[in-house]
Amino acid sequence: MQRAVAVAPDPVLVMNRARALHQIPRDLRGLLHRVAIGIKDIIRTKVWLSHLQRTSNAFDSSAVAILRAAGALIIGKRTTTEFTLTNSGPDNTNPHGPNRTPVGSSCGSAAAVADLQVSLSLGSQTGGSIIRPASFTGVFAMKPTWNAISLEGQKSFSPTFDTFGLFSQHRGLAATCGRLCPRGR
Repeated sequence: MQRAVAVAPDPVLVMNRARALHQIPRDLRGLLHRVAIGIKDIIRTKVWLSHLQRTSNAFDSSAVAILRAAGALIIGKRTTTEFTLTNSGPDNTNPHGPNRTPVGSSCGSAAAVADLQVSLSLGSQTGGSIIRPASFTGVFAMKPTWNAISLEGQKSFSPTFDTFGLFSQHRGLAATCGRLCPRGR
């Protein structure tokens, strides 16, 4: 598949993190212990810069922090359309056919899950960038209620419409992530 990864994962960094997670006692492991997760390029992580950033990251976005606290293994950034403004953009290929598109600004996140590169991938939606790529690539998606997860650390296009969302290979994994969403906002 073409260009599913925006920022290639550092194998040494990923393996060191996986080993550190493995050392956590079983009774203290989070719901997403060692689940491989990709992150849409516009979402901040402590380790990888997005193509929109010029300085190092001092923090994870709120959504990445929730996943990391649950034991997720963040393995890299996924491509997005330029500034998340259009449906055209990087040469992402739908894993179900080289002449098909995964469509939408979260196309790299959906395509990476459909291509079995990661079990879960974080995306964002303003007007359909979670639900459309999921339907085009045949993966499960979850788009929480607006403002259920703070947009802190995400390049925002429309603060009144933007939400984090995720793509998953399995309905159960998406449901597990739903239990991680903060309540009562």
